[in-house]
Amino acid sequence: MDPTITLVLSCTFLERAMVFRGDSSVRDVMEMDREVESGPDIRDLIRAFTPELNDSRLLRWDPTLDNEDGFGIQVALFDSGIFRKHPALQGARIKARDFTGSDGVYDSTGHGTKNAGLLVAQGHGWLRGIAPACTLLVGKVLGTGGLDASAKALARAIRWAVYKGVHIVIIPLGRAHGSPLVTHEVHRALARGCVFFASAGNRGPDTLLFPASIRGVTAVSAAGPDGTPLEWCCQTSQVDFYAPGLEVWSIGPKDRCTVSGSSPATVLTAGLFALRLAQERRIRQKLWGQND
Repeated sequence: MDPTITLVLSCTFLERAMVFRGDSSVRDVMEMDREVESGPDIRDLIRAFTPELNDSRLLRWDPTLDNEDGFGIQVALFDSGIFRKHPALQGARIKARDFTGSDGVYDSTGHGTKNAGLLVAQGHGWLRGIAPACTLLVGKVLGTGGLDASAKALARAIRWAVYKGVHIVIIPLGRAHGSPLVTHEVHRALARGCVFFASAGNRGPDTLLFPASIRGVTAVSAAGPDGTPLEWCCQTSQVDFYAPGLEVWSIGPKDRCTVSGSSPATVLTAGLFALRLAQERRIRQKLWGQND
């Protein structure tokens, strides 16, 4: 992880963001939530994450970020694509491009759309993301061509993000085997000031996935409400942050859903960093008239 990244942040689960298990009272709460224009706010979920464990790698919320929304920050998300017409994403600043050679950026798995929702969902009775005013560049890098094809797609997506001048790159994906091509592009992007966040992985406590294993990339794993790492997620010493990753609310095709693992944890961590960058950018502009 870049040693200049000093986050005082945090995350997790509102009582009403507990698992939906079919209980009628929970269903009533969900119906009442739909009547509220914005829907649940991911920030509230994050503020509620206050584990007592003394581990500096646990994400902590900084109250000075309460009024930040990520405006002016460009974030790239490399995933399975996006359902651009989702109601919760209407009004979000989103650009998308396919790098898999498929018919477009449509998200056939829902993984990319759920992660995008955690970041920039606009509410509309669904969910409000962590940094709803940031500009999100979605790169579809997961197709049907296998690992080698995905590595090439990811490398092209990183080049595109650098060309577009993004501040943050989120890769909520991983694989066991590395790729020299991807590593090269990551190093080039890091040298140009991009900050990378990648999923440490869900393949057991002793396995750190690529590209989170690249030096300079911030590796994020998932924790439960009490701050204990999820048993199926990476727990090696190379993990830089643990963030909420157990049944976190996001957006599904027809209603809110929950997501678990190091992918949502990675998005939440990167989202809070986007707020920090937006705050610093705003202060610089106010004091010296500088944007960057």
